[in-house]
Amino acid sequence: GSPTFNTLLLTAQQETRQENIETVNLDVYLMNEHRVGIGVQSVAQTDLVLEQVCNQLGVAEEFHHCFALYLIRRDPDGDITVVRKLQDFESPYITLKTVTSLELEENTGPLKIVLRKSCWDSSIDDLLLADTSTLNLLYIQTVADVERGWILTSAETKQELALMQAKGGKRQYMEVARSLKFYGYMIFRPAICDYPEPETRATLALGRSCINMRLYTPTGEIREVIFKVTRIRCWRIMTSGGGVKLPGSDGGGGG
Repeated sequence: GSPTFNTLLLTAQQETRQENIETVNLDVYLMNEHRVGIGVQSVAQTDLVLEQVCNQLGVAEEFHHCFALYLIRRDPDGDITVVRKLQDFESPYITLKTVTSLELEENTGPLKIVLRKSCWDSSIDDLLLADTSTLNLLYIQTVADVERGWILTSAETKQELALMQAKGGKRQYMEVARSLKFYGYMIFRPAICDYPEPETRATLALGRSCINMRLYTPTGEIREVIFKVTRIRCWRIMTSGGGVKLPGSDGGGGG
């Protein structure tokens, strides 16, 4: 977005929260709970925080845009929920502080800022896997996604990956993982949606320029539907009464 527009929105956030401009310590985590501590101004925008984190992790500047910062919550049941991606027009410090205060009122799990790969183009992985620092970041994220079941794998393949992990074969691990279903996707918790009919239980995954929905019918059947984002003129995901809705999908798609 426009730097001027981003600054305007950031100023509005600062004034709304009546936040003082000061140097603060901000913790950003990887998916294996590794903490990256940085010192930033309380009003530093997301892109500046991302740049500082990437620099500390040794990520080349040309690859900074391949990563993003996300708000992630560890739920009471031990699962992880991706709350949302942090945008350039906001301050991660102020947002974390604001959302944490709201979550405390609802008695939910703790929030963290987490670094994850953000690009959908899987061909970018060839470049990222050729660089030692970005290979390590993708490996950490992928291991976590496999362990949490976000990436689907058979028991045999999971055992094969575990052996590679034990031997420290990061590149070999990644080559196998890239072929698995939902590699590179963002997975959301099960929700209730209004497609194909009201009160349908579904699991939503976003990645590789598509929206993947696994629909669980009352008969126990699992139906998979894929919406190609390139064929949708207007789409968004929003919460509504505790569920997830996909309005505006007038371009159609099929599994």
